[in-house]
Amino acid sequence: MFDVARALKRRRHDVFFFGTAHPENVEGEYRQYYPPYHDFAAPHVPVGAALAAIWSRAAAARVREFVAAVKPDIAHLHNVAYHLTPSVVAALARAGVPAVMTLHDYNLFCPNHYFYSCDEPCFRCAEGKYFSCVTRRCVKGKLGASTVGYVAHLVARRTGVYRKLARVVVPSAFLDEKVRAAGYDGGKVTLLPPAVDIKVAEIARKENYFLYAGRLAREKGVDVLVQAVGLAGPPVRLKVAGAGPEEAELRRLAADYAPGNVEFLGHLDARKLTAQMASARAVVVPSRWPENTPAVILEAFAAGAPVVAARIGGVPEMLADGVEGVLFEPGDVRGLADVLARLAGDARAARKLGAAGQERLARDFSFKEHMGRLLEIYREVAA
Repeated sequence: MFDVARALKRRRHDVFFFGTAHPENVEGEYRQYYPPYHDFAAPHVPVGAALAAIWSRAAAARVREFVAAVKPDIAHLHNVAYHLTPSVVAALARAGVPAVMTLHDYNLFCPNHYFYSCDEPCFRCAEGKYFSCVTRRCVKGKLGASTVGYVAHLVARRTGVYRKLARVVVPSAFLDEKVRAAGYDGGKVTLLPPAVDIKVAEIARKENYFLYAGRLAREKGVDVLVQAVGLAGPPVRLKVAGAGPEEAELRRLAADYAPGNVEFLGHLDARKLTAQMASARAVVVPSRWPENTPAVILEAFAAGAPVVAARIGGVPEMLADGVEGVLFEPGDVRGLADVLARLAGDARAARKLGAAGQERLARDFSFKEHMGRLLEIYREVAA
């Protein structure tokens, strides 16, 4: 989002941000219009805040004021569920502002956004079976949060609010199929591969370690990776960059399965993370959930690092097995261990995969081409 905003400004377009008044949010020029932020991760969420997660009247009112002040030609929406809620889509439609929404995850169909519950990929809500969110406790494993998620999606579906979007942008063919299967107007759905505004780096001298970068959560499959490192044994080493609810359990697992071979780096800024990627033998994406199009793959390509990834969701669209990296079956500890051991012992093969990743980035995920197509979408919906 910020890459696109900077690129638009370079092209002399005016860009203004709208979001909730989170203490760490960007200091936008019109921050006074941001609606209140609610911490839905708190142990006890007030009833009023829970209702606001379904349809926020405050967000709708503030976005109307924001539109009156800014007078935008286009609104480009990103993850609006639960905090801004679909109420802003309805408000923009009433104000006559065409809205484009990029789907980074599955929030149009899935209350927890992941297509993942009870430790398995799940598409029940995408098939219209929204009450399964309640019975399976899909949101944070809690009945209350799952009920709010169920009601929020039921309201959105009954009102047809997302049908008011001028365009839905999907970054993967995997998600494109889900959107169209749900009955969305194909003329309003555009498949636009992701891109990151990162310059391709010269491939650095690689060290013999693997890198995981991302949230430390169950659906990310980091435990599978840690066990695979232990099974592969030395010289396979792992560095883990990120934080999340599973960190303590992952540290315990690392101590049990791979003592001395797993290093936890915590959260890294972009510069430090890029440096770690540039030196890594490969970046590993071991997800259990059907990832859409993880940006970490593109970031790895730019750094010249091959990618070892679970064959799930939109991931196989981003890299070819044996060309820019290696794919393995989700949850397959033995299969992943074999891949890690093979690459740990073959620096030349890893370097070749990394170079192919850089070529793939330039060919299929060009930020310049991404911006060109995005501007075409803007022109079409504003006409």
